[in-house]
Amino acid sequence: MVAKKIGKKTPSVAPGKVVKKRAKKKMRRVVAALKESSTPEVSAFASPELLKGAYCNIATIKHTPREFLMDFVWGVENQHSLVARVITSPAHAKEISEALAKNIAQYEKKYGEIETGKPKRVRRSVH
Repeated sequence: MVAKKIGKKTPSVAPGKVVKKRAKKKMRRVVAALKESSTPEVSAFASPELLKGAYCNIATIKHTPREFLMDFVWGVENQHSLVARVITSPAHAKEISEALAKNIAQYEKKYGEIETGKPKRVRRSVH
């Protein structure tokens, strides 16, 4: 039997191992791509007025079996103005919640714990 010389160098390991190595490399690339795509950047058009943003110090959240309704309100004394209303699916609401929790954790790691103004629960020992 005569071996043909091919342009590529013949691997020094068994062909099965080469296939497994390639599969592992490909899987690592796929996993890395999935991690990157899990937080995609979204380009969206917005009017200059919308880009200014709106301050909110009150939020109410309600839900139906099919939707979550989030109202963001700016309130001073007894005057309140709705500044934004977001209606979304339960799945998207959960993704928003997870993204917000992740960002709060990153913020607190960098800048310290966020004080909410609520009194901290004091654990009392029973003697």
